Amino acid sequence: MLQLIPYDDVLSFYDLSPLNRYEGWSVGQMIAEWIDAYETMLRSRLAQNINGGIPAFHVSLSDEYVDPDEAMLNRYYAKWFARFQGPDNAGKPLITGPGVEVKALSISPVDMDYVNTENQFRDMILAAYGVPKTVIGMSESMTYGSVLASQQQFCRFSVNPFLGMFGQ
Repeated sequence: MLQLIPYDDVLSFYDLSPLNRYEGWSVGQMIAEWIDAYETMLRSRLAQNINGGIPAFHVSLSDEYVDPDEAMLNRYYAKWFARFQGPDNAGKPLITGPGVEVKALSISPVDMDYVNTENQFRDMILAAYGVPKTVIGMSESMTYGSVLASQQQFCRFSVNPFLGMFGQ
């Protein structure tokens, strides 16, 4: 049986998906910027945690110390990063000489709000693919009936249409 489809209702895909010959990369293309922003945020978080060059405090020297020139500052920074930078050196004690005061700054990786940003990206990407959070085990104080209903909704509206098109 031949069915005619109006030209305006046809959507062409230039990049075919190896997984689905009917849908192409439509969802992946639609949320490409979300995925790129999420990956960039993850790289930023990893770089910040690994490199650790975060000015978490201020060191002030008393008058008995001379005003350090660029070469002396470079030497201080080289010693500082060799001793305190990186994941294996986090939390080492700081020992200073007389006349040195260390003041904590409020900048930390927590201030970058990575957790809320990551949760927001996860929710947007899951919603684009039609996947409720309960399907991947992220139910938040839900009853068994609510979890079962969201899993049935996922099967009815996301999995079954895909399998139906795949079977045709």
